[in-house]
This record gives sequence, structure tokens and C-alpha cells, in this order.
Amino acid sequence: MDLISIIVPVYNVEAYLKRCIESILNQTYKDIEIILVDDGSTDNSSKICDEYKNKDKRIKVIHKVNGGLSSARNRGLDIAKGKYIGFVDSDDYISPKMYEILYKELINNNADISACDDVVFQKKEAVFNIVDDYKIEIYNKYDAMKELISLTNHVDSTAWNKLYKKSLFNKVRYPNGFIYEDIGTTFKLINKIKKIVYVDLKLYAYNFRVSSITNTNNINKKTIYDKFEMVELRGKFIASKYPNLENDVKNNYVKHFIYTLLNTSKMKDKSFLKEDYFKNRYKYFKKIKLKELDKEYLNKKTIILFILLKINMKCTIYLWYLLYRIKYFIKFRNK
Repeated sequence: MDLISIIVPVYNVEAYLKRCIESILNQTYKDIEIILVDDGSTDNSSKICDEYKNKDKRIKVIHKVNGGLSSARNRGLDIAKGKYIGFVDSDDYISPKMYEILYKELINNNADISACDDVVFQKKEAVFNIVDDYKIEIYNKYDAMKELISLTNHVDSTAWNKLYKKSLFNKVRYPNGFIYEDIGTTFKLINKIKKIVYVDLKLYAYNFRVSSITNTNNINKKTIYDKFEMVELRGKFIASKYPNLENDVKNNYVKHFIYTLLNTSKMKDKSFLKEDYFKNRYKYFKKIKLKELDKEYLNKKTIILFILLKINMKCTIYLWYLLYRIKYFIKFRNK
């Protein structure tokens, strides 16, 4: 059996870490090494990492100064000895059969990456849908790149629902200091593949936490600018390497721009909207014509928002905020 290196970035997750580690130790695929990268935790996470290292020889622990998610993943990649790489976020957990299934399908289909679906949970435990007669989808490089910017669930940017050939990470690392680092990295890996296989099973449990830095309730200037940077980095690369996908890139940009901008309605300080950095992006957005948009890719609501934002950005953001508050009020009232 081939060794799989599973990299787990850890930062102040003492309430979730044991469940995460146990779910990896309980994998039916046993030939694994678990790399816990403690990214300068200030709670008991560091201690928990060391406790598990003493329990199972397959566990390695790195303690480092806080540098962010990308930095932690990169440190794990630097010491990984496996032929294949997987990532698990330390507040999430996985099905016992996740890596057995992903490895089997990757090998059977001679793929470079295998991916699965995820189930989102908060207070209630996640339910994995393990069946024997599951479906798979196989994509070549071009089709995988098209799927990636179509925002489907089959080929997405998330790092943690996949198994990768380690060789894909030669000269590829996650961008340090950025949020939405997956958007700025996964396309580089897909550009190096011949084939990716998608398994239609929910094998990864994603913990939707209010305190998560990518939660729209925690949006700030950095999260907005970082998302623009990563989406634009990916878009420029794909448009140059895959000219036939240029219009897909444009539609993808429109969708990201609209919903990132509308989420600023929850921010008290919107002064960044007056900065040149944002103004230049809004000018580009306004130049995009309605006839250039793919009506199948962008639903009616997004098309309407596209038109309204071009007419009056500030009023549209304010209306969006009012709808958000009304929705929140109705939800609270019905509790």
C-alpha cells in the first residue's frame, strides 16, 4: 500500500481537535502519516497534539510561530513522505472510509486527484452517505478547469476534500498571508493533471463556525481584498492558458464580485469602497455587458443584482442589508 500524508493545520481548536484526529486515526486505510502543524496555538491545542503523538507512531507534530493556514500547510508539505497528500482542517472530521475510497478511485482510474463531496454541520453531528453503488465523474484537465470556475460541487477549490499525487506540489505552495488561499492554489494543481475523478459521496464533515475567518459574518477589508486577489490571479492564469474559457472566467468574476460586494452590507466601515483599489475593480465590473453573461451559469437573482449594482451600487448594498435584517428578524421570531 502507498503512504498517504495527511496534513492538519492546527490553531486554537481545542474544542474540536480530538474529534478531528480520532477520525483520521480511525481510517480504514491504515498506511498513513498524520502531520499536525501547530501554528502557534495559545490554547491547549499544542498539548493535545503532543499527547496524540505519544499515542500513535504515525503522528508527527510541528510547533511553529503563527503564520496562517497557508504557512502551516506548506510546512507539512515540506516534510511529507507520502506518495499522496490529503488535507483536513482541524475543526472538521472525516468519514472512516474517506481515504480508502479516494485512494481506490484514484488508482483504478489512473487519476492525479480524487475528490469527494462534503456535508456541512454546526451543532448536530454530520451524517455520511456511504453506499456501495456510488457514482463517479471523470474529468480531463480542460473540463476540470471549466468545472472549477463554474462553481460546481464536483471540482472546486477546497483543499480538504481531495487526495493528490504529491508530485503535483513540486514548485507549488499555498500563498502565505492570504485568506482564500485555496482559490489561489488549486487551479495550479489542476493545470498539472491529466485526469481527476469525483466520487459522489459525502465523506468530509465541514464545521460551519461563526468565528471562521471566511464566514461572511466576519467580512472585513482584508477578506474582501484577498478574495479579489485570489480570484483575479486564477482568472488571469486560466484566461491565458485556456483561451476558450475566457468568458467562463468573466462570469466567475461577476459572481464572486457581486456576492463579495453585497456581503459588505454587514460592515460598519465601508470607507475602502472609496479607495482606488476597489474603484478599479468596480469600473471593470461596470464594463461587462449583460449579453456577455451566461444565463445558465448565473441565475435570475444574480442577473438582477448585476443590473442593480451597475445602476446604483450603494442603494443595492443597502437594500440587500435590509433584506438580510428582515430575514434574520423572521428567523428569530419563529424560534
